Amino acid sequence: PVTNTNLLAGEYAEMKALTQYLLNTYRGTGKTFVLQNWESSWAMLGNFDPTTVIDPERPARYAAFLGARQAGINAGRAAVSSDVTVLHAIEYNLSLGPGLQVHKDVIPLVKPDMISYSAYEAVNASLSAANMPAALVSLDTLLRQSINAVRNYNPGATIYIGEWGLPQVSLPGFYDMSQAINQVFTTAAALGLTDVIWWESMDNSSPTYRGYAIWDSTGTITPAGSAYQALLV
Repeated sequence: PVTNTNLLAGEYAEMKALTQYLLNTYRGTGKTFVLQNWESSWAMLGNFDPTTVIDPERPARYAAFLGARQAGINAGRAAVSSDVTVLHAIEYNLSLGPGLQVHKDVIPLVKPDMISYSAYEAVNASLSAANMPAALVSLDTLLRQSINAVRNYNPGATIYIGEWGLPQVSLPGFYDMSQAINQVFTTAAALGLTDVIWWESMDNSSPTYRGYAIWDSTGTITPAGSAYQALLV
């Protein structure tokens, strides 16, 4: 059980106030705002080790916290008439392993407006494939496994890929960036996902550039950027 009621009340009040601010400030623009956290799986584990065993009551406590956010957004929307849309998303990043998981032990208790997938567990596995055809099969297979697992516990949910990317400076020699990007978009479309968001637009790595950006630190377009340009033609 959650005993810190002040924390929950504060989260509720802040999200309600933020929602009302967005609805009032941007009225007339028709904009959509998605208020989302980052990689809930790590937050619930308390570290970056996916093998961590946690207190079995922790998912319920985390759901209460995220539920206060959803309730605050709901209340903010109910209080203001506007053509602006404000939505709440919860992002998960682990779903293919055993144990307590955000997608099955937290999100169903909250029922957020949307679910975001930070998809590196699926994407990074493709880097260990023997060749590019195998990498594409890996991308497609693991993305489907994850999204289908989420839908099993959250039927009818709106899901999108909230973060994915590839380390362009350390890819295997056979790896074709354009093919990988096309495969992710193809699989996402087949799964009915609403959005696919790349990490990142501008390089912010320091001190070593890791290669995830569309533009590097000098403003030069990267291979990923060129691949995305080709999608727009």
